Amino acid sequence: MFAVIFILGYSSHCTHALQGLNVVCFLHMTDQYRKHVEEFEERNGSKLTKVDFTGVFGAAFLPETILVAFQVTGIYPFNPNAISPTQMKPSEVISVKASFPLPQASPVQ
Repeated sequence: MFAVIFILGYSSHCTHALQGLNVVCFLHMTDQYRKHVEEFEERNGSKLTKVDFTGVFGAAFLPETILVAFQVTGIYPFNPNAISPTQMKPSEVISVKASFPLPQASPVQ
């Protein structure tokens, strides 16, 4: 049995749009985890402990979000139109004046 592994290289400054874990999974996971922790604590009348963590985490982790992450970012199935040109625009300069808060000794100045 052979497995095929595709290695993807992201272009510079585009991971904000292409990293599916950040775009979909972690955001959704955070919401679900909070919800399950609250439900656990209400049901048991106590705070979540290390012993209970895996059960609550397992209930919050939804494997289907991983598949959605690949779709949303256009990685699988491949969809080059999944990321809009607006998402790939360069960042706007919001600060034109920079300074270092502490004076530096020569020759760093």
